[in-house]
Amino acid sequence: MNTHPLFEYSSLLTNAIRSKLKISHVGIHAVIKGADLCAWLNDNGFPTLTHRQMRHAIREMRRQSVPICSAGGRGYFWPASLDDVLQCRQTEFQAKAKDMLYTGRKMYEGAISMFGNQRSLL
Repeated sequence: MNTHPLFEYSSLLTNAIRSKLKISHVGIHAVIKGADLCAWLNDNGFPTLTHRQMRHAIREMRRQSVPICSAGGRGYFWPASLDDVLQCRQTEFQAKAKDMLYTGRKMYEGAISMFGNQRSLL
């Protein structure tokens, strides 16, 4: 999968995120809010980084097998155990995936009732 150009120039950002979490935010009880993490990054070498870009960096890190956990909209943390990762995976990813699949199925059912199985001829 292609990465965003912001992260192709250097691993400084990913190293900063990893270090901040591993040093100060280990375990679900040490969560740092996304806005606070972004502000810390802004103050420590990434002054123009937006919250959206930070979230993209974290998504890319996770896709590279970096186990950054999130806690239901409360923020991010480094796992203290495998249980932290499993809990995050269950609540943050599997539940959302199931919800998205359900929504997609319902959209399809609605479209079938509107259009039948007729596909566009164009």
